[in-house]
Amino acid sequence: MDNRQARNTGLLPQPSEQSNDEALVNDIYSADHALTFYELSDDSEYKLNQLNDKNIKEKWAFWAKGAIVNYFGGWDDVKRQTLKQKKGTSMVVVGAFYAIALFASRHYPDTPIAQWKMFHVNELIQRLLRREFTTRERDSEPPYFSYSSVEKVITSLQTTYSAFITREISDGLSFNLSTAQKVIRSAVKEEIPKFGLLVEEWIKGGSFTALDAVLAATMSAYALSILNHPKTKFLQDFYQVQRQTGEVIPFTYSALFYRALYTFALKEVDNVEHLTTSNGRKYKEKDLEAKKLYLELINRHRDSVTLYNRTGFPFESIAEFHDWIDSVYDACYWLFLAMTGVRNSEVTSLNGDSYDDVSQRYRTKVKKTDNRANHDRGGADLIKQLFDTLNNLSIAPKRERPDGKTLPLFAATFKMDSTSTNLTESEVIAGNIYPVISRRKGCQLGASTYTLRCRLKRFCKAFAEAQPSFAKEVLDIHPHRMRHTYGQFILRRFEGYMEESLRIHLRHAAGSFMINTYKSKKHEEDARIANERQYINEIVKRIYNEVDGKLEIEGNEDLLGAAARTIHQMISKISTKKPDEVNGALLAISGEIESIKAHNYGYCLVMKKTRSQSKCFDKATNAPKLNRGQFDVCAGCPHFMYSKNSHETEIINHRFLHEKQIKTYEILGVSKDSKVMRASQKAVQNAEAILDRSAVW
Repeated sequence: MDNRQARNTGLLPQPSEQSNDEALVNDIYSADHALTFYELSDDSEYKLNQLNDKNIKEKWAFWAKGAIVNYFGGWDDVKRQTLKQKKGTSMVVVGAFYAIALFASRHYPDTPIAQWKMFHVNELIQRLLRREFTTRERDSEPPYFSYSSVEKVITSLQTTYSAFITREISDGLSFNLSTAQKVIRSAVKEEIPKFGLLVEEWIKGGSFTALDAVLAATMSAYALSILNHPKTKFLQDFYQVQRQTGEVIPFTYSALFYRALYTFALKEVDNVEHLTTSNGRKYKEKDLEAKKLYLELINRHRDSVTLYNRTGFPFESIAEFHDWIDSVYDACYWLFLAMTGVRNSEVTSLNGDSYDDVSQRYRTKVKKTDNRANHDRGGADLIKQLFDTLNNLSIAPKRERPDGKTLPLFAATFKMDSTSTNLTESEVIAGNIYPVISRRKGCQLGASTYTLRCRLKRFCKAFAEAQPSFAKEVLDIHPHRMRHTYGQFILRRFEGYMEESLRIHLRHAAGSFMINTYKSKKHEEDARIANERQYINEIVKRIYNEVDGKLEIEGNEDLLGAAARTIHQMISKISTKKPDEVNGALLAISGEIESIKAHNYGYCLVMKKTRSQSKCFDKATNAPKLNRGQFDVCAGCPHFMYSKNSHETEIINHRFLHEKQIKTYEILGVSKDSKVMRASQKAVQNAEAILDRSAVW
């Protein structure tokens, strides 16, 4: 049984097995460091040879083999030097000591473990966390080790203390570690957040946490800038003209550089038919038709794109041309993740026909659950734009194909792959076709989850180059983090830093079937609650910074309202300045807040002690009806809070809206004592009070 067939323990490179027809090892210190085991259940023999790794120094391989034998209480058969253990257990233990030996060989080859200090142990843990000792990389694996994997190594290292001081092994820890969890927690507290995780969630084996919302919004705005760039608009037209007319505009190296087909477009041309070659000859009819088509196209975009002297094209090379389209595909993938909350695997199921223009919905297949069932998801203008862009940037149709077949939405059909077809780009365009089956692989063309993750890495790299200050924060972003970031976006859709088109999309999505589906599942509900708690913690910390005088300009507070004042009062009672104690106090204050609800005019932060004072409190259910909140109700509630930077415009709009409503009631003869009239009057009064405190009037 080879390494690939062995059971995956999730811990480091799995020990490989050897055939059992080799000569027996007579000495533990022989050059062969393989260990022979017999399975407890059936006495079948197997060998683990991980310690023969050439990257492990000889002396550390000797030490590890001795430590493993000691761990299992010595040889079960001293003469044959074999051990009897369950295969799963033996593989975990051998893998753990392999990690220790490899770490020592690479970083401290001449330092005995007996001379290690706590910083050596911490470094081992941190390098384990970063997967530095694995030789396999799989698409499904996160960029960090699980807590249980790290714990197994540290637990094994702990056993060397008693074995060393009792002289059962030649080297081991000279100090006793406390509990493994305490040691690991201390070592990773600065490293774990880099992976978008919380320490507690990592220890429990929890899922990915959301990306920082401001960072994710900035990255989404960057993706939109690519999507809406004039070059992207030009290229959509470039492909679409060819598909619709069946005419070919050659975009090959020869067309751009050897024949210089497009440089004529740099000149003022009244009649393309009057063009002649450099030696005065007339162009061939085929080339002349291509020039006519290209001139019509470029004239539509001449004011927005720049033609390069060398090519007469908005790109200086074929590689730059294809790289730009790749960047558009990358940006579209990012926006699908960030703006819909779909799984990575669901994106692979999308095809050119997935979006319905009439119902404004699209269908995905959920591979993880529901037995790959199709799911309807609500759409919006942004989602339609993503579908249209990816469908347009293709040599041949992805949508409503003449042959009735479908092409995956993210299939890179904007260029021909010589390994997948014998057709040339010109033949594909002229024939309005595209091979659905790869000739080389014999399977349908598409985009695997691995390919999409590569697109995410490339997008993050491009963003880091455009925004170097964020470079360290965008490394190794896992697609599933964006699923939870989407929940954060829904919460924060009214904040001022959100690009307007994203805010419009998220406002629509918040009430759509898409977000309701996201909320309905238990594990996603847990993620939503975690997002809310994270947001509440952030708000409390922001108010603390205001109270603590960390704002540069006094009176520049952003968060105002009754709920903000309550939090101010609670924070003012914190007497300590020690960071750990302050953080503990802030978490305690956050714990007093039951929930948060976002509106376009502010936030509802329900306090546990005063929840019954909520203006929307329902005595029948003994709970606030947060989904029924309206400005005239919320503005006078003790749980209301708003951002001066993000919500003032909407509050002004609500004021004018209710003033207009009052005038309409007066014209209609509605009594001043009526319920609707009093509600609008109260809304105007509350708005004016809020705006007075914000110094708007």
